[in-house]
Amino acid sequence: MCLKKKSALIFQVLKEYIWSDELKNQGRMSVKNFIRERVLTFPVLVSFLINLAKKSLQVSLNDFCKTSDLLFVTKQAFSKARKKLSPNTFILLNRKLVEEYYSDNLYSTWKGFRLIAVDGSDIQLPNKEDIKMKFGCAMNQQGPTLAMAKISYAYDVLNHITLDAQMGYCKASERDLAIKHVEAIQQLKHDKTNDLYIFDRGYPSLGFLFYLSNAKKDFLIRCTLSSCFAKVKLVLDQGKEDVIIRLYANEANDDQIKEIKKRTPSLDRKNAYVDIRVIVVLLSTGEKEILITSLLDRKLYSKEEFKGLYCRRWGVEENYKWHKVALELENFSGNTEFAIEQELFSLVLTANMASLLIEEAQEEIEEEHKQKSLKHTYKINKRTAISTLRNQLLKGILEPEIDMDELCCSLKAELKKSLCPVRPDRKFVRPKKGRQKYGRTTRKCI
Repeated sequence: MCLKKKSALIFQVLKEYIWSDELKNQGRMSVKNFIRERVLTFPVLVSFLINLAKKSLQVSLNDFCKTSDLLFVTKQAFSKARKKLSPNTFILLNRKLVEEYYSDNLYSTWKGFRLIAVDGSDIQLPNKEDIKMKFGCAMNQQGPTLAMAKISYAYDVLNHITLDAQMGYCKASERDLAIKHVEAIQQLKHDKTNDLYIFDRGYPSLGFLFYLSNAKKDFLIRCTLSSCFAKVKLVLDQGKEDVIIRLYANEANDDQIKEIKKRTPSLDRKNAYVDIRVIVVLLSTGEKEILITSLLDRKLYSKEEFKGLYCRRWGVEENYKWHKVALELENFSGNTEFAIEQELFSLVLTANMASLLIEEAQEEIEEEHKQKSLKHTYKINKRTAISTLRNQLLKGILEPEIDMDELCCSLKAELKKSLCPVRPDRKFVRPKKGRQKYGRTTRKCI
């Protein structure tokens, strides 16, 4: 017997939202759009993009129509229809999913904190001149080459949910995108929780620390010796490995003052300061890792905990890998800015929906395996899972008579058939340049 769980409730809310006039009015480009009865109605068009079209566009449309019992749709008709749909539609849908997930639900935290890892990544875009003008491009000795963009995710590493995604110019500052994440997450309407933001070595700066402090956001950031502040270097030179220091705004240099003005224009720089805790941890390689954090209480947060805590940040890297490799994030069906943004934000939504079901099925598996004597623990193969879910979730959205509870139960039963053993300390040799494009461990699932 399958118990009623949060995924079914959230999917039902999303289904109703997709069919609502509220989302249609916010998601269409003009009040004249989606007012006539056509094959590609607003819910159908949204559903097609959520279903991830990664094959040839006409083949994907043919498969979609067959699965959804729709009339034949040409790729020209689809291209015309998608111009009426704002990419903001999928941002709103993902926001709705996140709000529902963190309201009236149990979810994992670390000492009361939701752990949000923020990281940026570069993605390749269709190599068109207007796309290069909008997002920029990579450069080499011969000049501009591939069109590129910068994306950034704010990712809950304990619950495997992408709370917010941002996209910008390829040379955009990761700190600027991180601030957009903080502001977007602050606007979410859900049960409020304490957030601990985790950043890598590209983020530490005095202006960014004052912004986080002013916004009352806790943080854990890795530093390098070259990016350390003068006071941090001083205590490190003294051999200290867990010390609290105070950084004053009035001691900032010209570049730091410029950034402080940009990040926190109303800050009283004469009296403003931020307290940070500097921690040095030893890695297995013998390298010393420098961390700075706003968690100052040594009794509540011991030094030994921070090494494992920072390692949690790796979850956002794995999330990028899943999106880029398994879900083919950079495999766009259109060559316009609109198409690119539609497919980026719809993919984030689809991945979150899949993650909800995978996590629930995983919890049920772990409960079932408690009664067995097994050599390994097992987890669901996410690559197989997304292939299983795609068309089935589509039916759940488009067919009004489908019961979402029953659908989620049947989907979880399918997911449980695709298990992989977890082998501790398993490692793969990092491939060298010139490796095969399609390796054994990166087979396509869609």
